[in-house]
Amino acid sequence: MLRRILSILLFFNLSAAAEICDAPKTLNGLTLLFTVDEEYGHYSPYPIGVLQTSFSKESFTTRVIQNNYHFIGKYTYHTFGGGLAKFTARQLLGPKVIRFSMTFVCTSNRAGYYIYSQIEGPRLPNVRQNTGSYMIRH
Repeated sequence: MLRRILSILLFFNLSAAAEICDAPKTLNGLTLLFTVDEEYGHYSPYPIGVLQTSFSKESFTTRVIQNNYHFIGKYTYHTFGGGLAKFTARQLLGPKVIRFSMTFVCTSNRAGYYIYSQIEGPRLPNVRQNTGSYMIRH
């Protein structure tokens, strides 16, 4: 009986914890600020500080806050529940293409962490990763 009560309490506590935050249902119309955790390094593709990315239905525009540099791209977005989502993009950097994904893990309904994974890029090594934080800007 005690085991059953503990199982029920654990189930309801996990259910309540899962409802604390959720990744955005859609990125359409949102603007996110991204900060990068890592300093510049051979495997750190965006060690440049703060990025501001605005999303429309299928495309995005990113502005590097420090130097006002802009780039654009196309994306898909999927939520997985439990505060997880994945943004997969094809970005144009002049005539060059960068393909990457960002896995979002929320810490609140307006913020969280991400894992950036570059799949293809214009310079070697063209497969890279870094991490950082995101915040939804209103």
